[in-house]
Parts: sequence; C-alpha cells; structure tokens
Amino acid sequence: MNLWFLLITCFNVLVMVHSQTWSGIYRWSSSCDQSSCCCGLGRMTIRKVSSTVLGVIAGANSNCPVPVIYENLVNISGYTIYQQQSFGTVVWKLSADSKSLTLTSSSLPSTCNDGATKNSATNFTHLFRFMSILVAASLWMKLINF
Repeated sequence: MNLWFLLITCFNVLVMVHSQTWSGIYRWSSSCDQSSCCCGLGRMTIRKVSSTVLGVIAGANSNCPVPVIYENLVNISGYTIYQQQSFGTVVWKLSADSKSLTLTSSSLPSTCNDGATKNSATNFTHLFRFMSILVAASLWMKLINF
C-alpha cells in the first residue's frame, strides 16, 4: 500500500511541473501605439503545427495592411522566436510561466512594441492532479481501515 501512495505522490509532483507552451488564446495588451503603428487587436490564437512551426491567427488594427494576420512562425526551437519581416526582425518572447508574450523590433519605434496575455490553453493538469489526489486519499483511507 505504501508503494501506491509513493507512486501517486510522485505523479502529483510531476503533474505540478508545468512546461512552457506557446499554444493558447491570447488577448492583446494594447501597449502598442494604435494611432501610428500596425498593432494587434482583439484576440490572437497560437497553435502548434509541428515541432518547428507555430500557426498564428491574430486581429490587427487599421494601420495594418490586412485586418487579420495569418502567420506561420518557423524554425521554432525555444521560447524566443526571431521572425524576419520586410522592415526588420520581430522578436517574439514567451514568459517563463507561458502566460504572456512580448513582440519587439529594433527597426520600429518602441511605441510599436506589443504584448499579449494568455486567456486559455489546453491544460488538463488540474484535472489530473485532482483525480490523483482522490485516488491517493482512497488508498490512504483503505490503509487506515485495515
């Protein structure tokens, strides 16, 4: 019985460790100067297309050439992405807790830098943790009753 309790405890510890993930739905922070820059607007969805490609769909303001941006970010190998654009490089940086990202470019004024906060992501960690706690509690109760 103690072995089961130890295994459940180890599983809980492993489930608590969150890995960084780009995938999710973000809301633009509106830190970008909407009057003079091409800025994100509304929502942005990022999904993993493959191990090295992210698909991005984002709303854009009226200073952008299109109202919706469809991008594939390629050669993804970490949590900082360097995207080559006609005006220069845009740096996408994901926070350590995966809850926010920033977009910056040395080619544009700093007022055109932008950011976004994650609203949701596919994450079943809490469900797994809850279920494993229930199993551990059940096993513990059986151990006490014996």
